[in-house]
Amino acid sequence: MKKKSFNLSGVMQSKITWAVVAELLILLVCFIIRPDFFSIKYQPATGMLYGSLIDILNRSAEITIIAMGMTLVIALGGTDLSVGSLVALSGATGIAMHVLADTWAHRYFAGTPSLVINNTDSWFSELLPEGEGFRERRITFRHNPTAPDDLEKGIYTNSLFQASENAIMNLGHGRAGHLPDYSFIRYKYLPAWGDYEEVIKDNPRDYYMAFCQMIEAMKALRGSAPAFEKDRYDFEAAAPYEEEIRAILEKRQMDACDDWKAFGEKLSGQTVPDFDLQQYQKEYLDAAPEEKNGTFLGKYFLAALAQKSMVTNRISRSGSLLAGFSVELGKKGFRGMRDFRALLEQTRKGDGHD
Repeated sequence: MKKKSFNLSGVMQSKITWAVVAELLILLVCFIIRPDFFSIKYQPATGMLYGSLIDILNRSAEITIIAMGMTLVIALGGTDLSVGSLVALSGATGIAMHVLADTWAHRYFAGTPSLVINNTDSWFSELLPEGEGFRERRITFRHNPTAPDDLEKGIYTNSLFQASENAIMNLGHGRAGHLPDYSFIRYKYLPAWGDYEEVIKDNPRDYYMAFCQMIEAMKALRGSAPAFEKDRYDFEAAAPYEEEIRAILEKRQMDACDDWKAFGEKLSGQTVPDFDLQQYQKEYLDAAPEEKNGTFLGKYFLAALAQKSMVTNRISRSGSLLAGFSVELGKKGFRGMRDFRALLEQTRKGDGHD
């Protein structure tokens, strides 16, 4: 039997060979830059593995699954060029739904300067269900960032004081900390922007309205509705689940993620992955300064900054001077908080912007 000779030229011409060589070179460079690149550590407290390779596997999991699906499609003689657009659309859909929900949750808490507009004083009260009505309980705000909110006693942590209103810390929260985020809470207070007239906020009602509005928005995105209209709500679609939805909304808890996750899995019949905050924090902290805006948290910061710019711009355009100077980032084309500060400095020097 004639032995096959090793064909070096054939190996060198193979696309797979050069892909492997390129990957090895990348790994070598990573090792030179960071000698601990290949180290993997086990954290007994969390029961999880940590390391650069683990981060790569975690962050590439979604792309890997998509690539496997594409491989099967192509192997069977088909083509699917919509994957990229679908991935982008799913991210855009999530952001759009978040904006809708936050718009309802943070009504009356969108302006700056927060110390003036969203005053948290002794007239800030929670409305607790009692019998067929509600009883008032004064809300106490404390400045202790490490202390969790005490829902049973009505004690909430103030937002951290920001000497500069350029920051996004008080966006949608004023000085009330996380209080506007709780779906169960009903409260009333006297905001400065309303000439100290009493405002009553009913989060359970508003959150349910947001839920029904999001159904309409999803229908528009899916194409089953001609367009999204702000004043339309699909109460009919939500009706079979209204009792369950309202039970989650009314439940006094600081974090309702587990309940919403279980509800989502029940509706979809699929497993919803846990949200790993540490993963996104590490991604942002490890990124180079010029790459931070492209991370998950970086994109959130940019979106929050743009939203704050829009809100304060609307306030200033209404004729109120409480919001001070603002700019519409989307129209001006500025990106990043550093650019935003630079814009403010430029304005103070006399170069006007809207």
